[in-house]
Order: sequence, then structure tokens, then C-alpha cells
Amino acid sequence: MSSDSSDLDYDPVDDSVSDEEDEFSYNSRESDVEAECVTFEGWIIVPHPEDDKRLTDVVQPTLHYDVHPAVVLEEVMSPMKCFETFVSETIVTFLCKWTNERAAKYFLENIDKNMKVHGLRWRDVTVSEMYVFIALVLMQGLIHLPHLSDYWRKDFLLAGPQVFSATIMSRDRFLSIMKFLRFSDPKATDPSRPMTRLAMFFAFIKENTMIAIDPGETFALDECLMLYKGRLHFKQYIKSKRSRFGIKLFALCPSDPKFRGYTYSFALYIGRDIYNVAHIPGTDALSMSERVVVYMLSNLLDEGREVILDNWYVSVRLVEFLLTRNTYVSDTIRTNRGVPSELTQLQLKKGQSCFIRKGDVLIVRYKDKKDVYVITSKLTADFVQKDQYSVVDKRVVVLQKPSHVDHYNSNMGAVDATDQDMEPYNAARKSYAWFKKVGIHVLQRMVLNAKVLYSVTNKRKVDMKDFTLQLCDEILAKHLSDYTAMRDQHKNAKRQKLSEPSTSRLAGHELVRSEQNTRRRCWVFSRISVVLDVKTAYHCVP
Repeated sequence: MSSDSSDLDYDPVDDSVSDEEDEFSYNSRESDVEAECVTFEGWIIVPHPEDDKRLTDVVQPTLHYDVHPAVVLEEVMSPMKCFETFVSETIVTFLCKWTNERAAKYFLENIDKNMKVHGLRWRDVTVSEMYVFIALVLMQGLIHLPHLSDYWRKDFLLAGPQVFSATIMSRDRFLSIMKFLRFSDPKATDPSRPMTRLAMFFAFIKENTMIAIDPGETFALDECLMLYKGRLHFKQYIKSKRSRFGIKLFALCPSDPKFRGYTYSFALYIGRDIYNVAHIPGTDALSMSERVVVYMLSNLLDEGREVILDNWYVSVRLVEFLLTRNTYVSDTIRTNRGVPSELTQLQLKKGQSCFIRKGDVLIVRYKDKKDVYVITSKLTADFVQKDQYSVVDKRVVVLQKPSHVDHYNSNMGAVDATDQDMEPYNAARKSYAWFKKVGIHVLQRMVLNAKVLYSVTNKRKVDMKDFTLQLCDEILAKHLSDYTAMRDQHKNAKRQKLSEPSTSRLAGHELVRSEQNTRRRCWVFSRISVVLDVKTAYHCVP
């Protein structure tokens, strides 16, 4: 197990810079530091921010499309159509193939099992059956029960939804498929190379996520942490994350609010020196954290886009390299990542700021509750005004702060937005097989991508829970011949049951009109429908 804060190319971060991903608070009441034009190590102090200019013009980004024309063939797309944009039937077919091959290998090695597992004789998984399996896994994220087998219980105290029944998929069949579920070819896996368990699945998924939409001009790169406390040599400890221990996943997400929650690309952290960027000239001198950025941006370089990063990735060296590839950066930076010592040694009062420039790279130091350092290769020295309540003055005051800090805060949360949408409905379960947890996590991430695509194409927002329910309903209706009849029968039985008390409930009672003529909701109609708001002036008297 290792911590993500280590980087062999740099000294440990100093105490004044925190790894925590909190937004900055501002309480500036002083103007920027007035300084004469001073040069050190190629850096120039900017005495008058309003006169600051880049040496070259900003390259306008090459934006291709909002939604790929080859993907969106209809004006109105259903949840199922959006989901299959990312998890196509071809991918599901491969999941069936890999699962069946793993089962065949297992029974070949365990002849005494007589082709039986969980009390059932094994039969190969079909594509329709795998779709039903995926729908049930997604449903388990909406309704959390202690154990997988509990979803099929029928007792009064603990019973799962009626969709978990033998007519949809039996408990033992579900557990059998889960046992042999694989996300890569079992014959190609290598225990010494963990990515061989997920590489093919990741490649298929990423190919679809990268063509579905254009990520826009600005996007964010950050890490996610999937809770995992088993034995794993690339398990990470990140104290600022809620899970703290787990498997780290790098995610590249658009910062455009229209695409909030969309994952454009992702990569699993499984140790150092795995991000192959040797084919990109000039990357030999980059550290591991810097190579992660280049690896994630490899198909977006030279297009004039901007990436927002966490200070774990950023250095002056990386910013200068990305400038050579017409890619801009705006990030917080640690003081030991190439920041001149002359800037760190300046004496600033609270609310003051200082700018230094070298070519097209600008570093901002802003003094608030702690020193904040921001590096940008796109923006110029500038300020914005913000209203903030002052506890000292007991009133709202207008604060002046560098616009770069506000720009960072407004764009960096794109990756956190995906975690916020997914966490309440996490379908991944505790498992010794870490790759199953990662694979199910990626499937659920694609459900979130489908939700975003659905919102864009249909021009209406939908909640993650409601979208998942609609998606599961469509999957089951398409791949189970009896599902629609079962669903309609359940709805009709529920309506009939709710309407029955309308007569038996009034036995021995007398309907009397209210003396004040006050009207209240009808008990019967309120049970039958939440849409019909029927009110009556009559009430029953025993």
C-alpha cells in the first residue's frame, strides 16, 4: 500500500501546502503588491496587472461537436439507446464469452464439481441473460441490503423488490454468474500484470466515451478512490478522500455544466511506470505524476484546450511542456515544483497578491488564511470582485482576489461531481476479486455517462435514480419476454388492492358533512393516485 502524495522527482511537499481538496476562502482587503520590474531566473514580477500580456496569442480550441454525429442518430434517445452508446451489445457479448470461458476453465480444473455451482448445473450465459444480470446489479445500487442473497428473501422483515424473483433470474443463477464474471480474456490474464484483467474491457469502453461527445474547451483531471481494504499491492491511502483506503482511478471530465458528471477518459492506477508516453517527444524527463497528465490528454493535445489539475500533478516543467503542444493549464501548484524561491520569500499581508511571469507562464501568489499558489499558461494577471460577509466588520464587504483562483474553483469540481452522483447508488460490493469491483464501478460510471447524454439529446434533466430505474425497466422489457406482462399485472393488482378499502373501510361508519365546510384530501383517492388531489367536505363518524 502506498500514499498518493509521493513523487520521486520532487522533495516532500512543505507544511504550508495542503493536499486536501477544499475550496479556498477569501477575505482580501488590500491591493496587490506594488513592485518595480524585477527579474530573477527568467521570471519577471508584474508590477501592474492591468498591463500584463502573454508573449503569444491563445490558440482557439478545436471543438468538433457537442454530440458525435455518428452516435446520435435520433432527436429523442431512450435511456437504453444512450446506455448502449457506451456499453454496446458487442461489449456485452464479450462479457458473456469471457465469463463462459472462465466457467469452463473452473470446471475443467475441478471435475468433482460435476458442472454444478451454488446447487445449479452450469449453463453458458447468453447475451440477454447478461443484460438482465447487469440490470439487477444496477438495481442493487438503488436498494442496499446486507447480502446479495437477501434480495431474493420473501419474509416480512427483510424482503427485496419483486423484480428479484426466480421468474426474472433466480438467486443461485445470479450468484453463479457473479462468481465467473470476467472483464477480459481469462486465457490472456497474467497475475504479475494486474491490468490484463481489465485492459480489453477498458479499451472498448474508452473508445466509446471519447467519440460520444466533445469535452469542450476546459476539463478537469483528478483521481477517484474506490473503497477496497483487501490485500493489493497498488492499494492507495488518500487521507482527504472519504474512503481513505482503496483503488485509485484517474478520471478526465468536462468542466462544462452541460456535461456535468460525464467521464471522457479514465485510467486505473496500478503502480509506477505504467503510463506509456514514450511515443510523445519530450516526455523522457517528466515524473510519473506528470506522465499521467500527458497519458490522459494524449488524444487531445495540439487542440488549444485547457486542463484544470490538482497540485499533485503540476509543475512548471509540465506546464511548459504542454505549452509546446498547444494545451493550457490552470492549477494550484506546490512551492517545490519549480516555483522561484524569491516569490515564496516575499512578505505579503492578508489579502495581498503578487504575479510573476516567464514567457506565457504566469504564477500567482495570493495571501489569505494560507498562501495560495496558482499557475496558468492561458490567463493574464487580473482581479475579480466578490461579496463576502465580514465577521469583523459585521457587514458584507467587497473583496478583490485574483481571477485565477476563482477560475480554478469553478472548474476543478467536475470529477467530484461524478462521485457525488454515483456514491448514493454505488452498486459495487465487497469482494476478494478487486477487478469485479472496478468493472462494476465502470459499468455504473457508464450509466452516469448515459444519463448526461440523455439530458443533452432530450434537453431535459433527469435524476440518477430515476434514469437508472427507466434504464433497468427498458433492459428487462427488451430481454425478458414475460417481463411486460408481469409488470402490468403487478400494477393492476396494486390499484385493485388500494381501491378495495373504499367500501369495507366504511362499514359501521356514517358520512357527515363538516360543519365548517372544511375540505380535506379524500383517503381513498390519496391511496390510489398521487396525481389526483381530490378533496371532500365529508368525513366518517363511527
